Amino acid sequence: MDLGLDGRRAIVTGGSKGLGRAIAAELMAEGASVAICSRNSAELEATAEELTKNSSGRGFVIAQTCDVTVPDQVAAFTEFAASALGGLDILVNNAGGARPGRFGTLTDDDWHADIEVKLFSQLRCTRAALPHLRRSSAPRVININAVYGRYPDPAFLASSVNRASCLSLSKALSMELGREGILVNSVNIGLVETPQWQNIHRRRAPDVPAAEFFGQLAADEVPLGRFGQPDEVAGLVTFLASPAWSPSWRATVPATSPARRSTWPAAWESSCREAWDSMCRLLGYCARDEAALADLIGDDGLGQFIALSELHRDGWGMAWYEGPDRGDTGPVIRKSPLSADEPEFEKLARQPLGDLGLVHLRWATPGLAVNDINTHPFSYGSYAFAHNGAVHPQHRLPEILAPRWEARVAGTTESERYLLAIMSRLEAHRGDAVPAIADAASDIESRFAPNSLNAILLSPQYLYGICWHDRAKVPAAKLRERGYEDRPEEIAAYFDLACLTGTDAVVVASSGWSQAGWTPVPNRHVVVVERTTLNTQVLPLIPPTTSR
Repeated sequence: MDLGLDGRRAIVTGGSKGLGRAIAAELMAEGASVAICSRNSAELEATAEELTKNSSGRGFVIAQTCDVTVPDQVAAFTEFAASALGGLDILVNNAGGARPGRFGTLTDDDWHADIEVKLFSQLRCTRAALPHLRRSSAPRVININAVYGRYPDPAFLASSVNRASCLSLSKALSMELGREGILVNSVNIGLVETPQWQNIHRRRAPDVPAAEFFGQLAADEVPLGRFGQPDEVAGLVTFLASPAWSPSWRATVPATSPARRSTWPAAWESSCREAWDSMCRLLGYCARDEAALADLIGDDGLGQFIALSELHRDGWGMAWYEGPDRGDTGPVIRKSPLSADEPEFEKLARQPLGDLGLVHLRWATPGLAVNDINTHPFSYGSYAFAHNGAVHPQHRLPEILAPRWEARVAGTTESERYLLAIMSRLEAHRGDAVPAIADAASDIESRFAPNSLNAILLSPQYLYGICWHDRAKVPAAKLRERGYEDRPEEIAAYFDLACLTGTDAVVVASSGWSQAGWTPVPNRHVVVVERTTLNTQVLPLIPPTTSR
């Protein structure tokens, strides 16, 4: 199909790789000449050579290094492109990138950097190109945005908010500039195989072929059962850049079906694994004053704990209480379905957050979605809770709770139900959490097949470090595959908990990292730490005489 682009002149920002390169190639194939820019001069030069070599149309390509967050560079590149091409007809604002982070950890600098590369790059490039576009007989502006502008991802809060502003910009410009015959469109990409996802593939599953990796990720989330490809998006962009596009069509176009919340990066990585039982990592602490995790376990300990995310990479979470003098009645919770090697985790780990808190690294039970609602910690009233282990069979998990308590479950995990099982028994045990824990754990064990019911439970007055597991159910084969082949003692102890008691703090944590000087917690016992005094007891978890 001839789209009527022969002789048209286009700018594509972020044109050295991924979508930008594919868009430039498609425009050239239809006869347009293209100016591309990027901050990486080496990649830019290589792409220009490749596009020139492979071009099947009459169009040609020129390239110049440009940082779209620097106004002078944007102006210089636009003038260079217009001069070399003999004018401009098409502007494709493709530059941008995802910045991870949640509200509690994003700084003003983070927000400024993200909005510069997204919203302000589109503003500046459009402003610079506008005088040239006004002289075109068929001017087009196409902004490459993301479905997160409409379906926010709290783990990428700045990107979601700023993409929403980009969508508003596109709509507003389509109305203002449309009166001049300048057609403005936004293409909102979702599950598209870009360099970002190729990096995730290399990092998370390097031994899995790319086709299999992306196929498994998309199988349950995309009607076609696969990721979109850059050349498919490029075809849509090229159509929108052509005279075939009608100005009566909508200003924004989704380039793929929006991803459900369970298809965030960690969820996609997790879905490619074989099914084996989960083994999350736990850490709870109680200190005399607000404390940072890094201070409690040291820089080496923090590095080792973060390194556990190589195994336990289906999400992380923290909960803390901000001190009795602040009148706190419930925990502050921060969590993400991404791996703990994301910057936000370490940023929080180095901040004094509270005197009582917990940390969790998730290795999801196969079949349970990796998303915010399933990510630990969970809360109920003034309590916070995180669990390490899996309960089978999954189809019977609703049987853990009485119907009126099952109705309170928000996600699909056994862990949230474990918390509610404890909470449902508090009244019967006159508010005493220890027998409520023993009652809930013994009931779950009697009716299901858990490998571990280890957990950290926090209340405004106490820390409870729950040790209840079956050493025989440690998935040793999978740990050997992940680097533990010459460490049989560590494999055998992988469900163990240990306690570090000091003058100013008490810490309870899972194994898997150096714990020299720590005291093992006996199985089927609970460490109870009183918040105001740091008085610490290790109590047996005795099942009730009568099952409930």
